[in-house]
Amino acid sequence: MGRSGSGVRAISGSSIEITFAYRGVRCRERVRLKPTPANLKRAARHRAAVLDAIDGPLTMTACTHGDHECDQFSKCNVRDPLRRIRDRIAAILAECSILEIAADPEPSAPPVRVMSSPAMRRVSAL
Repeated sequence: MGRSGSGVRAISGSSIEITFAYRGVRCRERVRLKPTPANLKRAARHRAAVLDAIDGPLTMTACTHGDHECDQFSKCNVRDPLRRIRDRIAAILAECSILEIAADPEPSAPPVRVMSSPAMRRVSAL
């Protein structure tokens, strides 16, 4: 998948290679684009669309894409925030590879400390 692990790499002065797996087989597609930074980003977005078509969309809940409705659908207050979170995660993953994320030696922000609510403390005490 290229040295960067992104699945997108320049292979000549006039083309870019996109690498992905389909049914366990590594596939390589060449795109006739000059490997400029803008075109490499364009190819990475194209690769992300290919992976989305192969693997399906990133979902956090069954109702994320509106395919499934539950009894709480009309009054759900987490569906839209989760959809926005999903969209941000997908945008971040489209811009970088897992290898790049793993190579980051330090987190860019301090870890989040989750405080349990009083209701959760009561439930856990049962």
